[in-house]
Amino acid sequence: MVLKTNIDTREKMGLEYMIANKMFLGGKQNMDSIRDINNRVVSSENNLLAERKAASDKASAQAILIIVIGCLFFLAIIVVMFYYIQSTFKRQERVEEEVRLANIELEKVLQENEAQNWLLTGIGTLNDKMQGQQSEKELSENVLTELSRYSRAFSGTLYLYNEHEEKLDLYASYAFADPSQIKQSIRISEGWIGQAAKDGKAAVVKGKLNDSLQLTSSIIQDEQIETFIVPFLFDKKLKGVLELGFRGEIHPAVKEYVERVASDVAVAVNTSQARTIMHDLFEETQQQAEELEAQQEEMRVTNEELMNKTEMLQASEEELRVQQEELRTINAELEEKASLLEEKNQAIEEARQSITQKANELETTGRYKSEFLANMSHELRTPLNSILVLARILKDNKPLNLSDDQIKYASVIFNAGNDLLTLINDILDLSKIESGKLDMQNEDARISDILGDMQALFAEVAINKNINFTTAAAGVPQSISTDKQRVEQVIKNLLSNAFKFTPEGGSISITAVAGVRPNTVAFKIKDSGIGIPADKQRIIFEAFQQADGSTTRKYGGTGLGLTISRQLAVLLGGEIH
Repeated sequence: MVLKTNIDTREKMGLEYMIANKMFLGGKQNMDSIRDINNRVVSSENNLLAERKAASDKASAQAILIIVIGCLFFLAIIVVMFYYIQSTFKRQERVEEEVRLANIELEKVLQENEAQNWLLTGIGTLNDKMQGQQSEKELSENVLTELSRYSRAFSGTLYLYNEHEEKLDLYASYAFADPSQIKQSIRISEGWIGQAAKDGKAAVVKGKLNDSLQLTSSIIQDEQIETFIVPFLFDKKLKGVLELGFRGEIHPAVKEYVERVASDVAVAVNTSQARTIMHDLFEETQQQAEELEAQQEEMRVTNEELMNKTEMLQASEEELRVQQEELRTINAELEEKASLLEEKNQAIEEARQSITQKANELETTGRYKSEFLANMSHELRTPLNSILVLARILKDNKPLNLSDDQIKYASVIFNAGNDLLTLINDILDLSKIESGKLDMQNEDARISDILGDMQALFAEVAINKNINFTTAAAGVPQSISTDKQRVEQVIKNLLSNAFKFTPEGGSISITAVAGVRPNTVAFKIKDSGIGIPADKQRIIFEAFQQADGSTTRKYGGTGLGLTISRQLAVLLGGEIH
């Protein structure tokens, strides 16, 4: 402190001041003090340095330990963060994949919704077009135009089914240059449209447009088209067929749209047809109402006449009263006679009951006989069929091990067996008819089909016998409701007799004409054969009876064919002349 003070004094006051004040007299002592202080400072600094170095080494060791621990800690954090980030990234990838799949599903749903909206919009628009009271022609044109416009079809036709004539009639066409070239009517099963109508299923047809038809505008002409044919039905009954033409492949949505609206079109067509029928019935009712008014006027006049006659009757009643007195007396006498008649009537009633009982017993016996014949016919046919099969095998002589006589005998057995089988079948039919077990299966039978079957059946026989055989129809409906099989059985029997009794070079004809009664058809069979005498024409319709019943007769037969034919005609609601 003294040294520092001296130094400060010298710097501030100067060296002269120090000398004057004898401040240099204790210099050695001061230097020793300074050296001692310096030594202590150095020792203190060395101790402090050693302590600081030890502290620094300790701090370094601690810092290294802390750094190592910190590094390990941070390494653990980094590893944890790596796995966390990796798992997070994987979750994000899964989420992104789920989002992508959800977007795909959403896009599909949006497409389905868009298609469904398109479909529902088309159905709603078409239903609006079908509203109101429209004729079948107007409805067909509106439906075809809307369907072609909405589905972007290049062309189209619409046919409605005619139940009476069993055909499809053209009611509307779309985008054809010359609609008169389109076929105006199509039969069921004719072409693709007729076949689709028969099957009741839609069909797709690809090909070139008919050369006689054109789909043209001012700048294009299409020939290659794909046609979608859809029949529409109401209550499982055909109402018509819709045909749409498209350029290129038909889109599935368009197919679904057309198939979905087909049922709605069928309902609308059925409603329009019902409305037409109701309109016709309404006009008929109005006409009947007018006729009833005329009849009421006639009845009024008649009532006036009856009133006049009533007055006349009142005058006659007085005369009748007098006559009643006379009749009362006569009635008393008649009552006595009536009692006698009642006794006689009772005796007659007893006799009638006895006759009825006998008739019932006879009917039961006849039914049992018919059932017995029917059962026996079944029993006989089984072994007879076996005999015929064996006889045919022997007659054919495929092993070539039979003599000519043996083949001839087998032929005789086969022919005799066929004749016996025919007789058994006739007896069976007759037994069924007599026992009431033969039911008629009525259906719509076409006259042309019946005549065609007869032509096909007897054409070969006519050629072999050199007979001119013809069929014809005049003024008859296309079809009748009857049992076609039984009708053909009767006609076949009559034609068989005609061919049997007509010599070579003769002629046979069958003609269908209108019957005497309304809604009936008569089949006239005419031949140039030997004919039947007038006195034999009644008995030939009796069972087992023939015009020539002698043992030396020229023509064979069982005598049952005409009997069965007559009874079948009665069951069919007809008769044979």
